[in-house]
Amino acid sequence: MKKMMKDHNFVRVLAACETMGGATAICSDKTGTLTENRMTVTEGWFSGVKLDHAPAKEELRADLAEDLALNCALNSKAHLLEGGADLMTFVGNRTECALLMMARRWGVDYKQRGWWC
Repeated sequence: MKKMMKDHNFVRVLAACETMGGATAICSDKTGTLTENRMTVTEGWFSGVKLDHAPAKEELRADLAEDLALNCALNSKAHLLEGGADLMTFVGNRTECALLMMARRWGVDYKQRGWWC
């Protein structure tokens, strides 16, 4: 703790440092999270290939987009509520909502397919 103070790292709860010390990946987003309270997929690893952009459905293997959308829907407590005039309300975890929006852009409607209740 003294070494951290010497380095000008001020921490209120020491357990928070221990938790962050065990992190293997930190994900951040600057695409509207602060201004609109929305996250979007901007890049990632898809089937072992790193893409520096959110892929279109056509860029992925035929079955991969469907499988990713299925997993995003089944492993999520979030859902999207559609309003009028292209208004979309996110309910739940913002990261999960971003993944559901990616699937929606691919033309996969997880609600119609019965993947979400």
